[in-house]
Amino acid sequence: MSDHDLLQRYVHDGSQTAFAELVARHLDLVYSAARRQVHPAQLAEEVTQSVFLDLSRDAARIHPGTPLVAWLHLVTRRTAIDAIRRESRRHSREQAASEIAAMKTPSADWTRIEPLLDEALQTLDEPDRCALLLRYFENKSLREVGETLGTSDDAAQKRISRALERLRARFARAGVTLTSAGLIADLSAQAIVSAPAVLGPLIASATVISSALLSSSATAVARILVTTPVQKFFAVFFAAALAGGIIYQTVTTQRQRAALIAAQAHFNRSSQELADLQHATQATRRRALALQTELARPSLTTPGAEPAMAAEIAAWFARLEKLKTLVAQHPSAAIPEMSLLSEKD
Repeated sequence: MSDHDLLQRYVHDGSQTAFAELVARHLDLVYSAARRQVHPAQLAEEVTQSVFLDLSRDAARIHPGTPLVAWLHLVTRRTAIDAIRRESRRHSREQAASEIAAMKTPSADWTRIEPLLDEALQTLDEPDRCALLLRYFENKSLREVGETLGTSDDAAQKRISRALERLRARFARAGVTLTSAGLIADLSAQAIVSAPAVLGPLIASATVISSALLSSSATAVARILVTTPVQKFFAVFFAAALAGGIIYQTVTTQRQRAALIAAQAHFNRSSQELADLQHATQATRRRALALQTELARPSLTTPGAEPAMAAEIAAWFARLEKLKTLVAQHPSAAIPEMSLLSEKD
């Protein structure tokens, strides 16, 4: 199914399977664009989640003729800019300037063009940008690029070549001189990095939560849409914080549940060991008392039986001491009330 078909299934049927397929197809593209613009990996993950949350909320408003890859790249760029602005407000002007200077320190060609790439892509016409994104960011063939853009293979190739030349000119004005072959090699090898494996399921869970929140708060959302820009900002901010808190709480709860299950299993094993030790101790005591009783009645014993009985009693009491030692070696499984018992008990 095409991106448009999956998007329509999600919009009209609420299909989470269709949305999960869209996330799987374009997760690396969005994460890579975010990672190039916001250097902390955690912040890039937050930008990626925000982009797909925007997709789940605004899917019905995406124009049918707009390639989804172009929409995602544009929203990623805007979201990354907002994230950078939020981060810059946390730090002093001097620290922000130092970080920006460090980001622009030239070394290899890719290191020099990486922070400029997404901005340069936005300066291209949408068909040219789509052609480059499909060809080098999603590894589509020329035929697939042409089919998506509604042109032939040759027209797609010409559009890609023209877009590459415009990118090179843009980089040259920024002081980075590249050959066409070098730019193609860098884009092919470095443009896409794999997103963390946990990010896809986390976004899918967040989407389900966000959809539930949005469906149950339609009136509140309608009110937000007619409020002032400042109120919109705070409303979106708190909604994002709420969704993030729910995701964090879900992950934390799962970890706590796993720890509780492990602790319960350990407690059950310890309790069983203690019960076995107690049972063996009681059996040993009963046997020892029975032998003492037998030994106290010499008239019922045969001549020469006393030494044998004494040896057997000694062996049973030795086992009893061994069991007591084992109980002492398992303090975590001991019952506190046992300390109230006397030696005779």
